[in-house]
Amino acid sequence: MTKTTQWQDENVTVATEVYRAVRRIGVKANEVDVQFYRNGREGGYRLDAMHLGDPVKLDGLVVKTAVFTQSRNSDDTVVYLGTDDDFDEDGVPEEGAYVAARSWRFGKAGIESAAKAIARHLSSRKVR
Repeated sequence: MTKTTQWQDENVTVATEVYRAVRRIGVKANEVDVQFYRNGREGGYRLDAMHLGDPVKLDGLVVKTAVFTQSRNSDDTVVYLGTDDDFDEDGVPEEGAYVAARSWRFGKAGIESAAKAIARHLSSRKVR
């Protein structure tokens, strides 16, 4: 195993801890799609929460997206939030989501705080 691959595996381990915390907290949505995310040295998860529209109000489907990974420069967790339009088909954040990224220090408190922010974002039907 190369050093890069080993580092990527550790990267996914941090994201997996955040993912477990998000699952424990729970997301209120009609459906949540879970995908693996990889962008160069970053590896983690992409979660898409689907909120069905109200037929009476004639509003459509809203897809809230969260991509999270370990920072490529530290053990911190980096979280990108937005709608599905804010990410390309591979989950790479577009400029707006990239600039608005938030990070939390590595450790139990940081993992819990990141997971709460992700669950809150995915559970909200609001677009902005």
